[in-house]
Amino acid sequence: MGERKACPDEAILIDIPEDLEPDLNSTCWIHRVPSKLRQVHEAAYTPQLISIGPFHYDEPKLNAMEQHKTKYHDQFWKRDFSKHIRENDIRDFIEEGARRERIWCSYAGSFELRNNRDMFFRVILRDVCFVFKLFLRNYEHVLDNNDKPEEMKKDIQDYILRTPWLRKAIELDLIMLENQLPYFIFTELFDFILKKQPENQGNMNIPPYLSKHWKESESHDFFIRITCEFFIDYYRNGKATIKKPGEVELQQLNEIKHFTDLVRQFMCPDSGYPRDPHVKIKCLYTAKQLDRAGVNFMPSEDHSLADIHRTKVTYNCFCIGWKYLKLKVPKLKVEDDTECLMRNIMALEQCLYPCEAHICNYISLLDQLLNTAEDVGLLVEKDVVQNFLGSNDAVANLFNKICDQIAETSFCYGTLCEDLNDHYNNPWNVAKATLKSVYFKDIWTGSSSIVAFFVLVFSIVSVIATIKDLFF
Repeated sequence: MGERKACPDEAILIDIPEDLEPDLNSTCWIHRVPSKLRQVHEAAYTPQLISIGPFHYDEPKLNAMEQHKTKYHDQFWKRDFSKHIRENDIRDFIEEGARRERIWCSYAGSFELRNNRDMFFRVILRDVCFVFKLFLRNYEHVLDNNDKPEEMKKDIQDYILRTPWLRKAIELDLIMLENQLPYFIFTELFDFILKKQPENQGNMNIPPYLSKHWKESESHDFFIRITCEFFIDYYRNGKATIKKPGEVELQQLNEIKHFTDLVRQFMCPDSGYPRDPHVKIKCLYTAKQLDRAGVNFMPSEDHSLADIHRTKVTYNCFCIGWKYLKLKVPKLKVEDDTECLMRNIMALEQCLYPCEAHICNYISLLDQLLNTAEDVGLLVEKDVVQNFLGSNDAVANLFNKICDQIAETSFCYGTLCEDLNDHYNNPWNVAKATLKSVYFKDIWTGSSSIVAFFVLVFSIVSVIATIKDLFF
């Protein structure tokens, strides 16, 4: 028997699993990493030490930190600025109807705590207090002694903060997409504490650094300040932020959804995504090839990580105008945690910003430029890339694999790539670059080349003069 052929007018039904259906709730900001990305590198999306939020709650390998979270939660409510809050007030805060629903709807998909709302909100409140307390301790850790409250000077010996590897591991876990809390709950909790302050504040012993922000209108600024201080290593990928310990110069930030979103904003240019990002032209040449064509790679100190721009420069030499392309690229520090960090931000963009995937575009551009160890070596030599992985091959392999299964609907570097391709495809640019690199790479080589040129000219003139004397 032959196979049955479908009738042209026959309806075909496709069964789509429920977990693949899009959630139309606009406040649903915290997602699980899509399975196609997780399958590429599962460890990059899995917390290593601590569970925050409901997705990885009660996983056996993360239970060791539960005691620390409970301890931090209890100590948070014993601080001078919050100890006046009663237990039933805390319960009222977390159970307030609209807030409760917003928190519940912030998470996409299904997870174990969906079946236990009360436990879900207890976990959320405990994790919020843990993170808030951790950020406060970190902020106080970098303050001058004069600004530190007496009750917290002992926290300099905090186990997490005095153990660098542990602090770094928790910092990375707090950036993972599946390990997030809604950002608004932190600012609303701080507002709640301020509103509940007693009439007699003289007995509260508010620390000096906090008294500056002891107004509801400034509480949001304070929390973003201590958050940026905790994630300062990633914030420095953009601009110089620290004027002195504890003083962070804040860049313009849009509405923050959670910490993964915040770190993404650190990396994106202040100008935002280009209005016409639909030019999907990719760079056809590697960094080494572009260098041979006269493209000058330069490190940029004062721009966000993804803010790459080019300028056309003309300089005069011996009355001849020489044109070349200067590509300014913010410094990229490639470390052991770089892949994990980038993968989580790229996963966030795949879920929330598919049409403004600035970091996905940035990594895709680097993938095109850094094809081999030679390309990486060039950018290391130019001080554009700082390689802490050990070998240039490791960096090249990282960027060659990291875009696997990443979908791009637009490409914000299309115009830049078009200019780079045009520059390389102009034979005159390649010839000029070769001439410069071989004969004028420095002042000594250039001087020798000029002397050799005049010697050659004089030799030719002498030969011509000799021939004229002999035959004419």
